[in-house]
Amino acid sequence: MLKNRFLVWPLVIGTFVLILFDATSDFSRTFIVLKSILELYLFVWCAYLITTAFGQSQESKKVIKIRKKSKYFNSLALQGIAIVLAQLALVYHYDDIYSFNTVMIAVLFLYFLSQITENSYPKVMLSNTHIGVSDFQMTKIPWNEIQIVRLEPLKLTIQTSSLSKSVSLTGLEEFSNDDVEKELAAEILDGSVASEGTSHTLSQLLKIYADKKDFDLQSTL
Repeated sequence: MLKNRFLVWPLVIGTFVLILFDATSDFSRTFIVLKSILELYLFVWCAYLITTAFGQSQESKKVIKIRKKSKYFNSLALQGIAIVLAQLALVYHYDDIYSFNTVMIAVLFLYFLSQITENSYPKVMLSNTHIGVSDFQMTKIPWNEIQIVRLEPLKLTIQTSSLSKSVSLTGLEEFSNDDVEKELAAEILDGSVASEGTSHTLSQLLKIYADKKDFDLQSTL
């Protein structure tokens, strides 16, 4: 999904080129196709983020939210703005700017913006079966494939035989314990976890999983 920029920018540029060379508005059918594709892009992104968030809440027992905005946020927001400008230019050139098309574009853009804002902070998710990293795109790595987990003050690295996944930390991660298992709560939580809110909590959680799932945890915390 994050590679869609290679589709977005040619579409946006192509839209303005079409308008420039179609001064008499003859290509009305092309207008409909282009407008639909641009709207579909915003809709698909919204559906993808909603579906991903639902899957995370169903599968993850513990969620650590990283207090640093994703590096992809500005790029996605810029793509959304470019798409909206291209759509408005199409509507203005081929239709009426005060038509329902403009309302639809505005609604889709506002919903798209709200979704990328809500998902703008990466998360590390822990479950009985896998560790997950969500940064607008979900990566799930089964525990039985993990060889090494390296936790540093500002970086988490997960290494398997086929990949190495790194996540930047801030040292002030937010820990959500809404669905924490009772045995985990009894083992490491004393009621002060919400006030701790640091990567030290992540270290404690990973140590428990390392003991249970038998992978090498290298922590400098």
